[in-house]
Amino acid sequence: MKYLILMLVVTLLATCAYAVDVKQARAPEQVTVPRPVFEFYCQPPHIYLQTINASTAFASEVSDDIPDTFAGMVIHDVVFYVTEWAGYWVDPEGVYVNFYGAECPPGMAPGASYHFAWAELQKTVVYDSPGSFTCYRCLALLPAGVAITADMSVGFQVITPWGEVAPYAGIVLTDDYAVYGDCQGYWDGVNWGFPRWTVLYEALGVDIDVAYCLSDGTGGDADIIFDNCYVDGGLVTIYDFWARAGNAPVNDMEICVFIDGVPAEVVQCSVPGSWQCHFDPGTSCIYYQTLDNPIPPGGTYGLFDVRVRPPYCFSTLTVVWTFTYNGQVVAGPETVYFNCGPSGTEPATWGAVKALYK
Repeated sequence: MKYLILMLVVTLLATCAYAVDVKQARAPEQVTVPRPVFEFYCQPPHIYLQTINASTAFASEVSDDIPDTFAGMVIHDVVFYVTEWAGYWVDPEGVYVNFYGAECPPGMAPGASYHFAWAELQKTVVYDSPGSFTCYRCLALLPAGVAITADMSVGFQVITPWGEVAPYAGIVLTDDYAVYGDCQGYWDGVNWGFPRWTVLYEALGVDIDVAYCLSDGTGGDADIIFDNCYVDGGLVTIYDFWARAGNAPVNDMEICVFIDGVPAEVVQCSVPGSWQCHFDPGTSCIYYQTLDNPIPPGGTYGLFDVRVRPPYCFSTLTVVWTFTYNGQVVAGPETVYFNCGPSGTEPATWGAVKALYK
């Protein structure tokens, strides 16, 4: 009898998981998804755009936590991915984007809920396979900013007023075993005998998250700030600078340097505490990174430096920089100029003596 009950439970779980129309769509190659540089956080979509049905036809929704790192920031835009399938395609009426004041699981009722008609979303087709499925990258512009707090979640629900029949529509997830933040995504499976919020593992058999991006609607005020430059007594010029984070933290920076439009020869770099830098000899790009000391939003940190062998003294250095946080671009690429001036030297060097008496 115990064995029979166990088999019934397993069968019911398998049936429920099937009933929500989990789709493993197999695209022939990885999809490149365009992403504006002002998105300060992204959980990228599954390489094959795996989708779970999260439509109102099934009274279903998927949600995920927002990392506490971004508490205090204000969201103005949200990006998510919607797939349509089932032999023929009808666009959904729209999408609900809900914010919850709790995580792992979210709250039972959203603190803020926004309805977007399908025509109001800024959409880009990221994959279109005749007879299989179509996937859209959707950008929703919030009518008012939403302040991020600790322990906060965001949810998505596609609106399909025609009921529990094809065509289906769903929300794209992240790669298998790719879990961001404090916990994996959740699913509202009440119609299928599950609690309102159940981890996606119960439907898919794998730990997974919801693919989405957040934006503050601006590029922030991130910047590279030139401080000073001097020669080392030889032919190498040292350029000091500060790094200022914008609306997102920074734990990785790339800068590429040029003189008169030609890649400069980088010979060395140095960093402040808890950071490290490296470059490939003969190249013009340097990478600055930290594992445990990111620059917080709005913070400035330094001094960093880059040391180059210029073709002539006191060269103006063109610097193209990009800031990253946990693998996601949060600012840049942008261009700044380090203007050394006619007498930039390190004190107490022969170069300084020559500058004094020239």
